[in-house]
Amino acid sequence: MARKKPRPPHSAAPDDALPAQGTTAVAEPPAGAVTDFAARVQVVVSPVSVDATPERFPQTTASRPLRRLCRACASLQLAITLLSLFAACLALATLLESAYSARIAQDLVYRTWWFTLLLGLLAVNVLCAALKKFPWKRHQAGFLITHCGLLVLLGGGLLTALDGTDGQMILIDTPDPAVHRRLGLTNRSHTIGFGDLQRLQVYHLRPPADEKAPRFQALLTAIDRGAEPGADAQEYLKGQWALPLQPGPFAWYDDDHATSDLPWHLSLLHRLAVPAPAFERPLGENGSLTVLNYYPHTEHWPFKRAAGGKGYPVLRLRLTSPMLGRPMERWVSLPTPDRAESSPMALETLVLNDAAMLPEFLDPPAPADMGPEGQIVLLVDGEKYRVPVHKDRVGKPAPLPGARQVTLLEYRPNFFEKDRPEPAQPAVRFELSGPYGKTEFSALARLPHLAEGRGPEAGRVALWYHFPDFRWGSGQLMGAVQFLGAPDSKVYYRVYGKDGLRQKGREIDPRDRDRLYPLPWKPMDLSFQVTEYLPHAVQEDSFAVRSLRPGAEPPPRLRPTVRGRLSASGKSAEFWVRQTGTPAWVDVGAEAFVVRYQSEVRPVDFELTLKRARKTTDPNSNRPAGFQSDVVLSQGRSGDGAATEHTISMNQPLRHGPYAVYQSNYEPMTDPRTHQAVLDGDGKLVSLSGLTVAHDPGLWLKYLGSSLVVLGIAAMFFMRAYFFRRPTPAMEHG
Repeated sequence: MARKKPRPPHSAAPDDALPAQGTTAVAEPPAGAVTDFAARVQVVVSPVSVDATPERFPQTTASRPLRRLCRACASLQLAITLLSLFAACLALATLLESAYSARIAQDLVYRTWWFTLLLGLLAVNVLCAALKKFPWKRHQAGFLITHCGLLVLLGGGLLTALDGTDGQMILIDTPDPAVHRRLGLTNRSHTIGFGDLQRLQVYHLRPPADEKAPRFQALLTAIDRGAEPGADAQEYLKGQWALPLQPGPFAWYDDDHATSDLPWHLSLLHRLAVPAPAFERPLGENGSLTVLNYYPHTEHWPFKRAAGGKGYPVLRLRLTSPMLGRPMERWVSLPTPDRAESSPMALETLVLNDAAMLPEFLDPPAPADMGPEGQIVLLVDGEKYRVPVHKDRVGKPAPLPGARQVTLLEYRPNFFEKDRPEPAQPAVRFELSGPYGKTEFSALARLPHLAEGRGPEAGRVALWYHFPDFRWGSGQLMGAVQFLGAPDSKVYYRVYGKDGLRQKGREIDPRDRDRLYPLPWKPMDLSFQVTEYLPHAVQEDSFAVRSLRPGAEPPPRLRPTVRGRLSASGKSAEFWVRQTGTPAWVDVGAEAFVVRYQSEVRPVDFELTLKRARKTTDPNSNRPAGFQSDVVLSQGRSGDGAATEHTISMNQPLRHGPYAVYQSNYEPMTDPRTHQAVLDGDGKLVSLSGLTVAHDPGLWLKYLGSSLVVLGIAAMFFMRAYFFRRPTPAMEHG
């Protein structure tokens, strides 16, 4: 006879077998069932025990919105979405860093407001997911350890962002104070600057009646050198303001001065990172500062384009020679009195007003055909006359064909300095007598465009004054290159050597940036090419906006510049100010302002002194291998503590306390005005060294968080739930 299959012990009894409410009954096992402890359980049934369920949060009206919000923030769908976005952002930043640079990735991803918001949402999601499981059980240990590690990781990143250090020390390897003043850099520092954290400082001046007052001059000197004004100078300030600035890596807008050509993805990311870059800030009651645009790469020019066809031609040349080692850049302009030639080669520009005199520049007469003080060339009614200049014949007339005569009235070796005997700016003044009467002329040999006449024949005569010595009284000159700007905007040049004219005048194309022009000087084999050409310029500081490939490392001569506008008492004035450069002095009506643009600086508890910066090469070759800096580290900000010597290279940082100092840049210094190599008082080439000073206070939290994440994952995947709870009878009997 077949046995009846027993009912499982946990099966529910029929409804008619249930006891009445409030009573106690013992469930008997069916006939033939296996009797064990689990089948003989006593079931207590009551109205309270049937409906009661444990709650993690108290059921109150006030807690319901909080519970709903916590569940929404802890949802798995939100976690998957945020983690997917986070992974996509990391992939995007990695691609940007590999394609451009680490700074591009930081400015467009890691340091943006939206990436910080994403990290904050991830932290909230992780925290709510952990709180949702409260009260926690032992078998949830791996889950809790993993989430705790994630929170510690996010906390370490936040601590690094808020209190981390990643700045630079820019030093030059000379103690010469004259070079320090000339370049605005020193060889020792206890402060670091931050390239992405910048500020505009505005000073509203109250000049005294005597602007040469010592304390007012001390104030101006402090502002000019980048120092903070002292307390004794506050009486000369109507107000001062510091405005923080985080401009980003690219120009804000396209305008008349700059046109960006960014790829669409970089342009989009830049707009997300800096959605509204331009801003306006009030300055006191009646003033304001408006930042109009930001240019990340600008070059300082000692000349400015002149409007309306005024000014004179200016060129910038790149000179190359096997003997120079590296190219040298020079500005070429008029030989003004305040510009002395410091090299054995003179470069200068002449300006021609009358095209009829062009042959005099292209093929000048030999010194033997001139007088001791040169030769005057006159073109009258199509006839050309040449008159030798003898300073001992002043006042003596010299007859010319056509019933004319020339009388030398004055010879001056230096037109601008009467007491200087050298012919730095030789000039003549003479009188032309003829059928139309007497006309007085004056002419300068190095400034032919300043020739002028006063009299009846002033408009009928073309004039040129030759001088026999191209050295202009300077015995150190070994050669000269003279450029000529003609009235038709064409440019010509001629070359002198130590024995006289080496190459007659010939035309060049100043807009051709690639053509190389060799000079007839042996054995130097010197050549030049035109890198900039301003047909009409004046001597005034200006800034040329440059466009570089995104992520390219700019040379030291290229620095950020801000273009802004100052307003006060109903008037306004526009200004340009360059980072860490000369402050902008702005006059707004009767009000005087000074605007300074600097990186944020922070002192450290040590001082570095640069002794020598150099470039290393691979063994048995001239290929550059890296950069090195020999420094002296002194304890304390004043540098009066214990001093030790160190060598910093690209793969060998200097570690001091919580800081690490890395070699990040090296550059031989050139003068920003003349583009010539800078030498100190001992004749040594001055070099610049860029040192990165880094401190990561959240690093230990990142290591701890990573360890906790690994430990939590191990607990979840390599340990089973039955390690944490007691075995059930079903587990024991298989």
